[in-house]
Amino acid sequence: TTKKGIGPAYASKISRNGIRIGDLQNFAYFEQRFRSLAEATMNAYPGLEIDVEGQLEYYKSIAPRVGAMPADTIEYTNK
Repeated sequence: TTKKGIGPAYASKISRNGIRIGDLQNFAYFEQRFRSLAEATMNAYPGLEIDVEGQLEYYKSIAPRVGAMPADTIEYTNK
């Protein structure tokens, strides 16, 4: 363990159930994934409370700006 609390991030990566920045390009899909992941995370960590509505409001506000950032890195690095 790194003792930095990053285990859940690695667990999401390995289990491939995490959210990717590109998911913000389709907010309805992002919202469905976020709600599902938040519920699973709260069930896995009793006592953890996630303000799902507040977080979705925040992500919706940044979606146009951040959702445009992902790029095809293979194409980008070979330019």
